[in-house]
Amino acid sequence: MRMEKITLIRYILIVVYIAFLSFDKVYSIKFTEFDVSVLDNPAPGYILTGPFNDHYLTIYDNSGKVAYYRDLAGITEQVMALRLLENGYIAFFAETRWIICDENLNIVKYVSCSPQYLTNFHTLFLSPQGNYLLVANDFRKIDMSRIVQGGKTDATLENHIIQEFDRNGNLVFEWNCLEHIAITDAAEGIPLTESNVDPYHVNCVRYDTDGNIIANFRNLDAFYKINRSTGEIMWIMGGKSSKVNQFTFINDNIDGFYGFSRQHDPKRLSNGNILLFDNGNARPRHFARAVEYSVNETTKRATKVWEYIHYPYINSAFMGSAQRLPNGNTLIGWGMNLQTNYDYVGTEVTPDGKKVFEIKLPNHKAVYQVLREVFKMIAGSNNINSAGTYYFSDGSKSTGVSLNLNSITGGGYTSVEKHFYAPINISYSGQQSCILLPYRWVINSSNISSVNGKISFDLNEIENLSDYNNLKIFYRPKEASGSFSLLETTYNSQRNVLEANITQFGEFVLGFTNINPPIIKSPSDNAQNVPLSPLIKWQASSQYEKFRIQIALDPNFNDIILDSSNISTTEFKVRFLRNFTTYYYRIQKYSFNCQSEWTQAQSFTTVIATPEQVYPKNLSKNEPLDGTMEWIAVPGAKKYKIQICEYPGFNYFVFEKTIDSVNKFEYFFSKPLTKYFWRVAAIRDGFITDWSEVWSYTTSNGIVKLFEPSKFYNKADVKQRFDWYAINSANYYQFQLAKDFNFENIIIDSNKIKQSEITLAKLDYSTTYFWRVRAFYKDTNTSWSDKWSFSTLPASPKLLNPSNNVLHFPLNGSLTWSEVPKATKYLVQLSYGNDFNNIFQEQYTNINYYNLFNLDFNTQYFWRVKAFTGEIESQWSEIRNFATIEELVYPSFNQFKVPIDLRFIWNRTIGFSYYDLKISEYFDFSENNLFFTNILDTSFEVKGLAPNKTYYWTVRAITSTKSRWSDVFQFTTQLAKPELIEPINLEVLVPSKLIFKWNQVQGATYYNLIVSKDFEQKKIIYNLNNIQKNQEVLPEFLSNGDYYWSVTAYNENNSSLSSNVFKFTINNSYLSLIIPNGGEVWIKNNEPKRIQWDKKINSNVSIHLYRNGSYFRTIVDSVSSNTDVFDWIISGDIPDDTSYQIKVNSLNNPDVFSMSRKQFSIKSITNVVENKEDIEFSITNYPNPFNNSTYFDISLEKPTNCSIEIFDINGLMIKQLLNARLNSGKHIYIWDASEIATGIYYYIIKINGDIRKGTLTLIK
Repeated sequence: MRMEKITLIRYILIVVYIAFLSFDKVYSIKFTEFDVSVLDNPAPGYILTGPFNDHYLTIYDNSGKVAYYRDLAGITEQVMALRLLENGYIAFFAETRWIICDENLNIVKYVSCSPQYLTNFHTLFLSPQGNYLLVANDFRKIDMSRIVQGGKTDATLENHIIQEFDRNGNLVFEWNCLEHIAITDAAEGIPLTESNVDPYHVNCVRYDTDGNIIANFRNLDAFYKINRSTGEIMWIMGGKSSKVNQFTFINDNIDGFYGFSRQHDPKRLSNGNILLFDNGNARPRHFARAVEYSVNETTKRATKVWEYIHYPYINSAFMGSAQRLPNGNTLIGWGMNLQTNYDYVGTEVTPDGKKVFEIKLPNHKAVYQVLREVFKMIAGSNNINSAGTYYFSDGSKSTGVSLNLNSITGGGYTSVEKHFYAPINISYSGQQSCILLPYRWVINSSNISSVNGKISFDLNEIENLSDYNNLKIFYRPKEASGSFSLLETTYNSQRNVLEANITQFGEFVLGFTNINPPIIKSPSDNAQNVPLSPLIKWQASSQYEKFRIQIALDPNFNDIILDSSNISTTEFKVRFLRNFTTYYYRIQKYSFNCQSEWTQAQSFTTVIATPEQVYPKNLSKNEPLDGTMEWIAVPGAKKYKIQICEYPGFNYFVFEKTIDSVNKFEYFFSKPLTKYFWRVAAIRDGFITDWSEVWSYTTSNGIVKLFEPSKFYNKADVKQRFDWYAINSANYYQFQLAKDFNFENIIIDSNKIKQSEITLAKLDYSTTYFWRVRAFYKDTNTSWSDKWSFSTLPASPKLLNPSNNVLHFPLNGSLTWSEVPKATKYLVQLSYGNDFNNIFQEQYTNINYYNLFNLDFNTQYFWRVKAFTGEIESQWSEIRNFATIEELVYPSFNQFKVPIDLRFIWNRTIGFSYYDLKISEYFDFSENNLFFTNILDTSFEVKGLAPNKTYYWTVRAITSTKSRWSDVFQFTTQLAKPELIEPINLEVLVPSKLIFKWNQVQGATYYNLIVSKDFEQKKIIYNLNNIQKNQEVLPEFLSNGDYYWSVTAYNENNSSLSSNVFKFTINNSYLSLIIPNGGEVWIKNNEPKRIQWDKKINSNVSIHLYRNGSYFRTIVDSVSSNTDVFDWIISGDIPDDTSYQIKVNSLNNPDVFSMSRKQFSIKSITNVVENKEDIEFSITNYPNPFNNSTYFDISLEKPTNCSIEIFDINGLMIKQLLNARLNSGKHIYIWDASEIATGIYYYIIKINGDIRKGTLTLIK
């Protein structure tokens, strides 16, 4: 029996110690607490949410209070995104990284993204293999004005990068949003014209059940499924406001809005569905919800199968979560709840929408997520639908609870939670427990209203427990509220279990009938600065207990100074303790049937003593204006506080100061003939003793103390302020300044100065002065102060030449400044910057100028000078700057409209042998370089640069060794000169609305058209500006006559030379060629080619062939005026070419003619043209002749470019059957000619520049 009692006491002490660590410490800290408005059989688990409680990691139970915590001060100042990982560890985001803790909240790992990125706080997700997903923030500057109208040119883009790491931290997968998703895919309402642009906002990344990735993009109103092997986007699901949605939504339409918006936390459920939190910000009515979809990824259909909408509505602007719990319930975190009058944080509902748990928090701003997780507890469940025996475990650990039920009312999911701490709010109905074990068990079943049976607690599952005689079962129907009742408890020694009959589920605890020691509240252990008569307080559990207290001078209580018992209250006043003494105390609790152990001994140390003054003696006289105050050192004092006043009431301080532990103080502020009162207090660890007695002393007459300029100061300005320490009782001061120590040569004698200062201007440079001061009272004055001397600086030089901001300063020049009287030397500094941190030259000189040699081209220099008289130096002069001549002259930097044929010009380098010139399209001259050497002059002509091209050029002089290259200048050549198309030169036209056409000039954004009556274009008829296209119609008809026209191309910075000037004639006599008019391909064979024209003349015409713009031969000398066509059979001796034109000329008037506006081709038909490259291929055409359709069979050994073109007998292309790059292999193409007339046709097949031609015969 004796051993059992000892074991019980040992267990009680262990329990008290554990309970103290778990809860008393928790509730000594002011944590945020939730208002639990609904608690009705929720799913097992603690609540993980935040951010709350600053640097504390906190885990809440169903009472809304903190069950577990860890102080992370020094590691982080805020715990974000608290969550349970798949491996059973807990994780949270801390400022720049994720921290992972084990079950005991010990840090086991830090994880973050690749070091070049910032780690995003939203998500951390583990795979079964130990890999983990993170999101990285990639901030970059971007010119958004090129992407969206109104975008900032220097916007900051928040890009996101999904990264996967293996268990060793190696990066194994990366997915960059910017590489896969356009910025402009951001959902409607997401701003892209602000300084900070966040088009994606990845807030959740998870592994899908097939190992691929589901990533949520809040600002796209969509989430993506991403192939984890290839990075390919497998599908995109988004709501109505998403620009990228690929899904059709079924059974999900609210006010005409389908799907979701600004969503969070999508996840795949065990049934294959997807659950997410829909913030709903883009709907006409803004309210949040949790929603579940059945998803067909093949047909891309999403069917809403469940949702929960809170009433009243909750408008959640940001954040939020939705979690499907093991019992089928759903826990919803409401994120940033804008309805602050509701203050909802989280709600748990059953599948049919019944609330079983809800928490609120007044005036909260935002809760990122609310999760329920089984962590630091054991939870087991069963589906109970009939009588029987049920055991509850999580598969590896047992709750220790079993139910032997004879009957039940209802049935369904039933859970048991084993918590490793006693309930927080405890009250009893009837018999109380003396000691509760640090456990509690909660049985929840929302569908079982009553039972008849027995509950058993396996005591083998409770550590350090060996005595069960006084251990009982207590019960209350609802977790965290109500009073516990003692159940009739039986101990089954064979099974080592406690048993009791039950009729309901609820919260259960085990307790001894003994009582625990009290819990000491104050003073806290090792408390400091405790009063000499402290009030000791403790905590009790019932009104029937009495207490005993012992106080001793040693921790073993051998030297007890107080032993008091029969105390009925929970506090005790101790009297007559000594200063700065450590005392030990303990308390015992007892009742009519229980007596506790003593509390663990605690200690406190009393306050330090009040100081006692020593000097100056009380009521002493003739004390110096500067003196020392002393007092007896106080044991334990770390600081002292001193107050000095002219009045004994201390309502106006002359001086107040806190000093370190030295027990004396030197004062220097006193007025002469003044009575002062002073007192002192001691300080230790923030505690201040009572003030000492008030002592007084009276000062003597005194003397003025000088302050500045200090004694022997040798850098005084010629405008100098003189300061001395004020004597508060003085009426005024007298100040004297002399050039000799005996003050025989007094320069200044100023009397009745009211302030303790005077400023003198126009002192002499490089001069030594002496000064002194005395004070005058109403009836007397002090003696003169000490005599102090000082010396003024030499004058600063005045810079003369060059003047400030001079440009084109020679490379060899001079700096000059004014002479300074008495100066023995000067210091000149030449720098590349006005802060003179990068000195180019620094030189002492005895004369007032300095010659410069071999300065750098095109360089800004800063210069200044100071003077010296002996070793005394003046202030620096002003700072001036100048810039040397530029090395490169033409083209100048960033010059536009530079001719493509130009002469480069630069400045001469002294001593050069020759120059090298380098020109490139790249700033680093990495390729496309033009290099010219052995240039003997300072200019060089270069021809044939490309138009509208930016070039870079640099020059170096070759002397005895190669010099550095000059600065690199960029320039842009003028736009290409437009080429006129229509009307052609010398064309005769009838009066009409003329269309002027010219070629599109690369880089041009608009054109200027001039129409004039003279070739020099001085007699301008039309000057049309800002033409956006490469053609223009004159607004009016031109009368008969000759005209001239030209075009100039422009863009914002550049322009071209004017085009060639073309002449055209307006004449009522009219001739216009229709066919050929450019682009035709005429095949040489026996089939005639038709030449056709339009005419308003009564004249025969001649027809001529031109090649490369020159006359080639006459086709026919005369064609009757009765016709406007001529059929021409092309002679076989006409060479193949693409530069032919036809000219039709009136025989009556040679000035009336018309020519093909563009060139056309004449070609021969051949079967095979030699391959231009080593590309093996074969071509087969069948059938031929054919009816309606024919086949082209092409076989290639390697990929190449191919085309097939069909022409009619006149050479007009009627079909382009193919124009593409083909892969190697066999390809078949069909020409469907069912709509084409019977006849002869031609085909041309081009394979990478090689040509095959043939004839096709179509027979119907």
